[in-house]
Amino acid sequence: MSKINQIENELLQLDGGAFQKLADAYLYKRGYDRINPLGSVIGADKVRQGTPDTLVVLPNGKYIFAEYTTQKEGVANKFKKDLDKCFDEVKTGISVEKIQEIVLCHTSMLSPSEENLLREECQKRGVNLNIFGIGPISHDLYQKYPGIARDFLGVEVDTGQIIDIAEYVLAYDKKAGATPLNIAFHFREEELEQVLQGLNNSNLVIVFGKAGIGKSRLTLECCNQFLVSHPEYQVRCIFIREANIFEDLRVYFSEPGCHLIFVDDANRVNSFEYFIQILHDQREDQQIKVIATVRDYAFEKVKELAQSYKNWTEIELNSLDENQIKQILKDEYEILHPLYLNRIADTALTAVMRYSNSN
Repeated sequence: MSKINQIENELLQLDGGAFQKLADAYLYKRGYDRINPLGSVIGADKVRQGTPDTLVVLPNGKYIFAEYTTQKEGVANKFKKDLDKCFDEVKTGISVEKIQEIVLCHTSMLSPSEENLLREECQKRGVNLNIFGIGPISHDLYQKYPGIARDFLGVEVDTGQIIDIAEYVLAYDKKAGATPLNIAFHFREEELEQVLQGLNNSNLVIVFGKAGIGKSRLTLECCNQFLVSHPEYQVRCIFIREANIFEDLRVYFSEPGCHLIFVDDANRVNSFEYFIQILHDQREDQQIKVIATVRDYAFEKVKELAQSYKNWTEIELNSLDENQIKQILKDEYEILHPLYLNRIADTALTAVMRYSNSN
């Protein structure tokens, strides 16, 4: 049985409460943040009465209403009644003029005429309508959001090594001895500009330097800044779990589109050549870029693999100086006493040198 069929079958088994939790997570991944699950019981897969099922507050002061159903028959009629409720200011307390969009999620199929009828109901009131049925949701869970498929449906789409930036930061910061990534960006403006220029001019950028000097934090900042000027890209981070990643790469990067792949500690990746091959094999309907970090002692090995791909850039990252480390300690950890600052800064510099020399 294909993964898509597995996902569809599991979606069909969900009751209303479980589906609403999944649909909220799905919409959040699609960019609908500030979700308020009005129709969901907190801490349980149960629904409660209310209109809409989920409310999203937009920065412009307007709202998005979301309605969900797991009905198998009469879905169009059910959604027609939901729309009537959404447009009833007495029930919602919100005027129609403040409703920017309505989202309908379901685990069934709507005919073209049924979808058109629902869209006309919204268009008459100047409200945008988005409909996500079992087909679009299943394919999105397979191609884009395997974590939802795993957590809500128990379907393992991949080995969990390709994740988004937020998931990567959480996973990275849980590693013992890891330098936290969830801190402000400091002192690397020149290097940031170099890496961004490298991404604009080439499809492969390798940032190398000693362990613990901030390669990962710099690269994440570059990914975020790159997205600002290139919003058409999707960023995926590689979190190595000692499993073969080839099939995961095939699933994620076989579709058309623009992708930026962040490979942290490329020296730990058993098959970094897979990423080089992706760059070689990308089609005309794809734009794929790879940004990788590597420790200085392993740079030559990674460089050798990269040589087969001509369009690439290397950037060396040097250690911060003692005063810069002290400033980070003040800003991030509120360590202000001069004696403690000196001791911790000295310890940090010494640890970086010892760790690098030991490798």
